[in-house]
Amino acid sequence: MNARHSFIKFLIVGSLATAIHYSVFYGLYRIAGLPAVPSTSAGFAASAVFNFAANYRFTFRSRARWDMAALRYVLIAGIGLLINALIFSALHEWGGLGSSYSQLLATGVVLVWNYLGGKYFIFRYKELKA
Repeated sequence: MNARHSFIKFLIVGSLATAIHYSVFYGLYRIAGLPAVPSTSAGFAASAVFNFAANYRFTFRSRARWDMAALRYVLIAGIGLLINALIFSALHEWGGLGSSYSQLLATGVVLVWNYLGGKYFIFRYKELKA
């Protein structure tokens, strides 16, 4: 699969995952009144579960061992969670930028991180075959 095609699929999956992330974030932060950083972190975690399954089957059509890909995904997603929380905190908590704009910018950075991690590390068949 060429990079352009996989990136378009990644954007589709990512759009759905982002909707999950933002829905959880909005529900916890705006409706339940929880603090912003834990709310966005919970949204990130919820979207990560969907993201792995959809990218494994749909985006990259991986033939890698599921368990090994899942372990690699947890590593990349964990780093992505830290990137998301740090950027969000820097912009919103320390910089005073609105929560929606802060989350949008953090999402853009994490999107690039996740695509590169998925394509070149998580779902590569050569390193993860049985």
